Amino acid sequence: MRIGNIDGNINDMWEVVHDSGELTSAITSYDITGLKGDTDIEYQLISRVVGNTSSGYNVKLRINSDSGSNYGQQLIAGTDSSASANRATGIVNLPLGRVTNSGDITFATMHLFAKSGKERTAISQEIINVSGTTVPTLYKRAMVWNNTADELTSLNIFMDFASGIGIGSRFILLRKVHISDGLKTGELTPNKVTGAWEKIYSNVLTTATSTSVEVTGLEGNTDVIYRIIAKLVGDAGSHALDIRPNGVSTNMGYQRLQGSNTTVNASRGTDYQIGTAYANGLNHVGLIDILFYAKAGYERIALSKKINDIDGTTIESIELRGVSWNDITTEVTSLEFSFGAVHLDAQPGTLIEVYKLNL
Repeated sequence: MRIGNIDGNINDMWEVVHDSGELTSAITSYDITGLKGDTDIEYQLISRVVGNTSSGYNVKLRINSDSGSNYGQQLIAGTDSSASANRATGIVNLPLGRVTNSGDITFATMHLFAKSGKERTAISQEIINVSGTTVPTLYKRAMVWNNTADELTSLNIFMDFASGIGIGSRFILLRKVHISDGLKTGELTPNKVTGAWEKIYSNVLTTATSTSVEVTGLEGNTDVIYRIIAKLVGDAGSHALDIRPNGVSTNMGYQRLQGSNTTVNASRGTDYQIGTAYANGLNHVGLIDILFYAKAGYERIALSKKINDIDGTTIESIELRGVSWNDITTEVTSLEFSFGAVHLDAQPGTLIEVYKLNL
């Protein structure tokens, strides 16, 4: 990332304000304090919990340590082939995942609107109880904290099982940088903006191709988390852009939750990529946005949001997908974007972007 002369503030970006690092001992609860919700306005929480439990327990979150019946949620869920929905009101915390057995992983992202004056709202995506290549359940939740007066100053993440948040768990919180409180250039370090997403690869195809694109020189154990955005502009027929770490196409499993027209469905199975952009027709478009926890040591988790096969004003389907790659030792050093070889699968305008989070 090259940085020239910058004068003033960097605005409208996300900045890491807290990173627990990977925990070296098991804990029951974890507090993120010193927040200024009325100033920061928006937060993004990335949570990976490695279970240290003997039976099923939920990961929970409270704002300002409020344990009253002041929270609510609406969720949609995919478990194997079953899709479901549920609402809860007057609950005493916000859900943030679940682990059943020691070593299980739950991975969640939450976008939280924190400013007082109205109810505080959040949207989250969660992958539940990952073990090996099995991804049992996906959740997408809308959540609310009905306190409209108090400034948000802390987040408390906990389990009702002593030391249930195990070694290797990690909590990363980002704030939205606004015009009035921009990220100062004094925080810049050589070659990167500390605590910010950095674009490390960008490619917009100008000619049709069926050749795979490889992004090399990655250091997954150092970078930890990648964000991958891909837009496939398709050729005639049905085509996919498959995204594979280190070119690997084995030892992966998925759970998906999909909506197409008036139908909601779910499925679970083995996979050969951490994500796929899909288009079914010449100049049709597929879009995918992936958050990939790439560091070795535990199953690697990919959580993706997808729009499949856009043709004019018609969207074939939307999809939430969680993938587990059970190689826990090999460092991620590359990402392969495979278009196949039967047709010119990628038309001009196809886009690939890769970001790393400078922790």
